[in-house]
Amino acid sequence: MTLELVILMAVVVPVLSSLVTLALVFLVYKLWLHQILDEEYDRRMLEAEQDFRRELEQAAEEMLPEFRAELVKGFEEAAEALLPEFRAEVVKGFEQAAEELLPEFRREVAAGFEESAQTLLPEFREQVKQGLVEGAEEVLPDFREQVKGGFEDAILSAAGGKLVDRTAQSVAKSVETGLNILFGKPRSPRDD
Repeated sequence: MTLELVILMAVVVPVLSSLVTLALVFLVYKLWLHQILDEEYDRRMLEAEQDFRRELEQAAEEMLPEFRAELVKGFEEAAEALLPEFRAEVVKGFEQAAEELLPEFRREVAAGFEESAQTLLPEFREQVKQGLVEGAEEVLPDFREQVKGGFEDAILSAAGGKLVDRTAQSVAKSVETGLNILFGKPRSPRDD
């Protein structure tokens, strides 16, 4: 072997050995170390995300009452600004609805009233008649006596005599008969 070949081998073998070592290191890094680094990166990112969420939730809890107060204040101010207009719109809507529905409502109420009146009118008439009859029966004897006494007193004091007496009795009898007819009482035996 020649010297050149030995020198070449002496130079090439270490270079090749270095290249093979470097390739092995790269493969180890690529396969094993890269996996370890990726796992560590993922773990740290997960921890960082959890820490961030925890801090965000804590900050939200601290800021929430203030945010709510500001939100309520904003809503109240907006409501105060919009309330008159809203009320006006609601009133306008009710008025329009009333104008549209009122004639129909009146017709329905009138029809219902008319139907109720037709149903209740005979009973009402009967009750009024019964009340009148009962009241008249209660008051009629006193009324007759007072009218009769009044006529008798008036005639006796004005003229006196039998003619006046008979006229007064005749008038009293006529009034009594008229009242009996009015209230539906049978004639008394002395009317004959």
